Amino acid sequence: YTYSRCPHGCSGVAVHMLKVRDAFAENPNLHLVSVAAYPEVDTVEALKSFAAGIGVKDSDPWWWVSGDRKKIWAFMSDQLRLMPSREVPEAERLSPNDVVEHDLRAVLIDKRGQIRGLYPVMDTHIEIAEVALKRLITDVGRLLSEP
Repeated sequence: YTYSRCPHGCSGVAVHMLKVRDAFAENPNLHLVSVAAYPEVDTVEALKSFAAGIGVKDSDPWWWVSGDRKKIWAFMSDQLRLMPSREVPEAERLSPNDVVEHDLRAVLIDKRGQIRGLYPVMDTHIEIAEVALKRLITDVGRLLSEP
């Protein structure tokens, strides 16, 4: 889940995913996917621009997905078990761009489409976030070595 104008940590999640990309740069079976949390702003083109700004290369195995907000939000919560997203009421916004509240966890999905883990890589407790990132990288490595 990503929002290119997010004031809460989407850029941080993306930077952590760059670490996952780098850890498995030689493995063609790794695929990263970022889904627009607020597709009204984040078209595929806008997401690609955001990606380029954080160091994602066109050759990276990273897909940037946008579409219908209701379908995306339902899929992310119903199928991927992320906390439901919500529009932030204007009175609660930290900035004009603070329009959507969404889950900042990374989801690991195996080649059969099974969820293997949810990782709080942007937890407010830095120790938890660090452990989550290390566990994600370890679990990705384990999955990539499975037949």
